[in-house]
Amino acid sequence: MKIAVLQFPVVPADRKANMAAVSRLAGRALAESPDVLVLPEMWDIGFITRDVASLADPDGEEARGFLSALARRNAVNIVGGSIACARNGELRNTCYIFNRQGGNIASYDKIHLFSHQGENTRFRPGNSLTAFELDGIRAGVLICYDLRFCEQARMAALSGVKILFVPASWPQIRLDMWQVLARARAMENQIFLAGANICGHLGSCKYPGASLIVGPEGEILAQAGDTETCLSARCDLDAQGKLRAAFTAFQDRRPDLYRLGSLPE
Repeated sequence: MKIAVLQFPVVPADRKANMAAVSRLAGRALAESPDVLVLPEMWDIGFITRDVASLADPDGEEARGFLSALARRNAVNIVGGSIACARNGELRNTCYIFNRQGGNIASYDKIHLFSHQGENTRFRPGNSLTAFELDGIRAGVLICYDLRFCEQARMAALSGVKILFVPASWPQIRLDMWQVLARARAMENQIFLAGANICGHLGSCKYPGASLIVGPEGEILAQAGDTETCLSARCDLDAQGKLRAAFTAFQDRRPDLYRLGSLPE
């Protein structure tokens, strides 16, 4: 499976401009015939924009229509980053996933909200994990801060997920953590991981780009710089299967002991 990550500077509070950026970059990426396009977190209006409540997309309708048409027109799968979605009177940080026919086959509401920056005061967290199939390959999605929670990635791997997509708005100040955590989540779960980050500035916050695609041994298959770009790499699922068969870490797990009650007082 060939994955293409779209990295660009988000224009705050301007969905139309950001849709134009996605269309432009998708055109460049599609020249290399990827199987999947991956967008960043909050690509539509920017992360925690001041007026997010008034700017949020009702039920994600505008973004879903745009991404569905893009997927159908180009016969490509799309992991639609995430958007600010207004649903049932609440705000959600939501990722929509589309198949090659433009069908919205899955969605995911971010479950770990970034309280350090007040995301939890504006958004409601999701309450379920998400897995789906793209071209017959089981995949999952985390959104940005979710990457810090190893339990979520492990649950995805235990459910059979082979590729984990991570849309993000990860700031420059914590760039090292982005790279280390992405490699760790891939390595410890023997999965591929594709992280799509934004670049440029949103207000006073600088975003480094550094989108990356990581292999199941933690090897970086491709990594972006700090400017607008399309990043791509091919994920060899056969090699992943051979790795899991040869290096049987999952068979050596001791889930019967993975609870606090098993520790001595």
